[in-house]
Amino acid sequence: MHTTFSRKVIVMAVAALIGVGTLGTSVNSFAQESALARKSASIKANFHLEEAVQKAFDKQKHLDSSDVRVVSRNGVVSLEGTMLDDKQIQRATEVASQTPGVKSVTNSLTIREAGH
Repeated sequence: MHTTFSRKVIVMAVAALIGVGTLGTSVNSFAQESALARKSASIKANFHLEEAVQKAFDKQKHLDSSDVRVVSRNGVVSLEGTMLDDKQIQRATEVASQTPGVKSVTNSLTIREAGH
């Protein structure tokens, strides 16, 4: 009888350890899924902000943004590429800055060389 009791205790202890291990795995899995969901939401938000800035450029008369790449990371927008002149570069920075959701603008635009 003592042996049966010991076996039951051992079986219950092993089952409890397995349960705790599974619980830990579930918590880790949930944390990983949450992190993935946050990352996915961030990627979508960046994409939508990039689109919003590009649409704002498209609405501007006399602003050629055909060679401008807009990159967004958490509300910080970077402008890369070339434009016709300094006046256009300044206007692009203003338009991007005024787009809802933009926290700041990093301007890496340069003046396009003649003939390009």
